[in-house]
Amino acid sequence: MTAAALAVAGLWPQQTMAAPGPAADSLRHRWTVGLRYAGEPNFYGFGKFLPTVGYQWRPRWEVEVGGAYRNNRYEGSATGFTVDGKQLDYQYHGQTRWTVVPVRVRYTLTRRAERRLQFDALGGVALSFGRNSWEQIELENAVETYRYQAQARSFYGLVGLGLGGRYGLGPSRRLELAAEWTLHQQLVHRFRPDYGTNRSRFGPVGYWGLGLRYKL
Repeated sequence: MTAAALAVAGLWPQQTMAAPGPAADSLRHRWTVGLRYAGEPNFYGFGKFLPTVGYQWRPRWEVEVGGAYRNNRYEGSATGFTVDGKQLDYQYHGQTRWTVVPVRVRYTLTRRAERRLQFDALGGVALSFGRNSWEQIELENAVETYRYQAQARSFYGLVGLGLGGRYGLGPSRRLELAAEWTLHQQLVHRFRPDYGTNRSRFGPVGYWGLGLRYKL
């Protein structure tokens, strides 16, 4: 009898291929893109919406990099009078630009990859670069009497630890709804020119975040 006939008769050992489960499928889609709504304070350079890119190099390990840029402009004016009736006008305007680059590692705490709900431990650093410029003008009876211009640069270095959760949506579960809570501690603060603030520190402070992630 041929091998095909023996297989039909049940006398020839047959090999079957199992369909890849969620654990194997997770390594097929190593890259992820996401958008996170961050609760961090804006004055330290964190945008409310933070795009991210992640790479999973082991079944339970992933590195994630984000980036955000903010450009805020402001201006104002005020009017007053001296005791002898002279009109004093004050005008000011400025610009604040921030760039933030967070880098962190995500470690999956859930042992079973087929579960829709996954829990993670989070840890990493964030580098924030800022540049400020402003100008102030004073006028007396519509004649300029004083003008002041200044520029400053700042740098913040933060370290953060936290916990997060992810819930897979749809049959493929490649789209995930993510939530997290992190504790931040400022390690480095540089402001030039130094106005006596370079020795100041803040933290630890806890913040939350919500977002969506998609496995490519």
